[in-house]
Amino acid sequence: MATTELAFEDSVEKVLLANGYLKSRSENYDATNGLDLFELFAFIEATQPKKWQALVDRGYGANATEAKRGFAKRLAAEIDLRGTVDVLRHGVTDFGIAFDIAFFKPAHNLTPALKDLYLANRVTVTRQFKFDPNSELSIDLAILVNGIL
Repeated sequence: MATTELAFEDSVEKVLLANGYLKSRSENYDATNGLDLFELFAFIEATQPKKWQALVDRGYGANATEAKRGFAKRLAAEIDLRGTVDVLRHGVTDFGIAFDIAFFKPAHNLTPALKDLYLANRVTVTRQFKFDPNSELSIDLAILVNGIL
């Protein structure tokens, strides 16, 4: 029996989903900024709601749509400047408000809140999404962390 690319993708996705990964939709991927905006803001709003509201109010005149657009642009620029790993480790600041972009596994269990933040990371599998706004080329399957490829 021959293995097809589609069957291989299905198999990988099935294993990842069975092991706690979330499934994201290709329509959520913003090729211009290189981010899954749904997953990014689901993570930010769940883990840092007070900071997010402060950014919306202070930085973007209480316009949540503009805040999301501006923050995504800022985050993409920081990834381009510093690299994905540095941004995941050290976060990003927008209008003077520092955001964590990922939470790493705590070294101990003395602070349950740190473990809760770590578990709030959104690790997703996304299939068949266009990575370039000027092309019809697509990535077959990718793993993203909090909306970041």
